[in-house]
Amino acid sequence: MKLKVKLFLTLLLIFISFLNCSTVFATGETLTLQQVKELVFTNNRELKKQELNADKAKLKLKQAENSYNDSKYSSSDTLRTEYLMLQQMLNKGDTSVEPRIKKLEELLTAEKSKSSSSEGNLASLKDKKRDAEDSFDDAVITHNNYEKQLEYTVEELYTNILLQENQRKTLQKEYELKLTLLKIEEAKLALGRSTQDKVADLSSQGLTTNKAIITLDKNLQTSKGKLNDMMGRTYDSDFTLSPLYIPSLSIIPQQEMLITKIEAENTTIPQLQRDLRDKKDDLNDGNTTSQYRQSDIAKIEIKEMELQIEAEKTKLKDDAVNLLADLQTKEKAYQGAEIAEKNAGLKYSWDEKRYELGNLSKVDLLNSELTYLKARENKLSSSYSFYLSQRAVELAQQGILLK
Repeated sequence: MKLKVKLFLTLLLIFISFLNCSTVFATGETLTLQQVKELVFTNNRELKKQELNADKAKLKLKQAENSYNDSKYSSSDTLRTEYLMLQQMLNKGDTSVEPRIKKLEELLTAEKSKSSSSEGNLASLKDKKRDAEDSFDDAVITHNNYEKQLEYTVEELYTNILLQENQRKTLQKEYELKLTLLKIEEAKLALGRSTQDKVADLSSQGLTTNKAIITLDKNLQTSKGKLNDMMGRTYDSDFTLSPLYIPSLSIIPQQEMLITKIEAENTTIPQLQRDLRDKKDDLNDGNTTSQYRQSDIAKIEIKEMELQIEAEKTKLKDDAVNLLADLQTKEKAYQGAEIAEKNAGLKYSWDEKRYELGNLSKVDLLNSELTYLKARENKLSSSYSFYLSQRAVELAQQGILLK
């Protein structure tokens, strides 16, 4: 029974190995990071929604301004202008304008009786105009911030796809090593120098590695589909991403300098301060809505907003400290991974020469190659983490704090 299980696992591994090695993945077109960003900025649905929201807020602001101006410069202003002009004509001796002047006086008297209600309406329209201005400012800020965050999201997904593709190569090499070890163990079993349990264990290890490859392929397909969707392409459109050059780190900003930059560019605190001013203006002008008519309640809310602003300022400082600490950690990890990859590469080169001279087995060479590939994968992962950490600091200096 054990022999049948062992034979089944061996045949299954050989079949899977054939599928893995013979599968040809279409490469599609090659895209650089800049090309991907351009496609996303042109076709991304969410970004278009943000643009439409800004356009809509602009139109609402225009309507509010027109309503306010129409009320401010009402018919009474027109009547008064005409009245003054006709008075000048009458003073010069033109008595023909007297009937019109009398009519204008009646109209102006009637307009004056409406003045109290008109003033209240004008104040209301002024508040609506202010709210529309705030809404438009917020919509523009939201759009600009989303665009910057979207760029980071693209970079994150781009590097993730590159890393997944590299991980697949490493797993494939590990799978080949497991097959080689399995064949060796089977040969030893035939000579009575191994056991069926050892063969079955190696078969199981090979199947586990193959499952990891299958799972990675699914994840890679999902990542590519997500990026395709962001670029406005069909979900299963294939493509190849160009390798990403990781620039060397420029001078790390000082903590106080970074905090100052974040506070200057951040939009959250100015928005909160603006809302606080509006709340105070409403309280002082008596324009609070029915649920805020009690001044004591309004004052408590004002205090809450002041506390929120102070909390936001503290959070900005904490975020700056954490960003710099993360950047320094990622830099050291990248430097260590570079050294490890270089050493593993040198050892693999030496082992290749030893193998050519007959001083190293095929299994040991494969193990050396796998160690090198894993070190290279770790370096790649560390470099992308370091790059994204740099980008997070750059965005923070533009007022964007990633969540």
